[in-house]
Amino acid sequence: MGLPEHGVYTSDDGVQKITISSTNSSNGQISGIYESSSSPVGPLSIQSMKGNYMWVRSQEAGRDGVAPFVIRFFAAQRPDGRPYSIVDIWNGGYQTDDTMLLSGTRAYVNQEGVVQSISLGTKVFSR
Repeated sequence: MGLPEHGVYTSDDGVQKITISSTNSSNGQISGIYESSSSPVGPLSIQSMKGNYMWVRSQEAGRDGVAPFVIRFFAAQRPDGRPYSIVDIWNGGYQTDDTMLLSGTRAYVNQEGVVQSISLGTKVFSR
């Protein structure tokens, strides 16, 4: 099965977008694009987002390969010259209605010595 569905998922507050462009059901790997309109360095567009998902055996469906299942995403950026590094991670579940319930965290360090480790909250991402 081709789950999770490919496409653009937008957070319920409109701040983040996760584009799933490829999935591999044999190893659970995901790749795509991560965007955030809010960060210490301005808007982010990270073309090298990675993720993975893990099915469970659905009691209702009597098989695996169907929602709900665990899903996570990892997006990191460190520009040339290394003035900063920023990492956003989202972890949660892909639901039967093709939405994702995810909790996010962000780590940010810059060349001036600023260090941030924050919660991005729990959000529903939908297509």
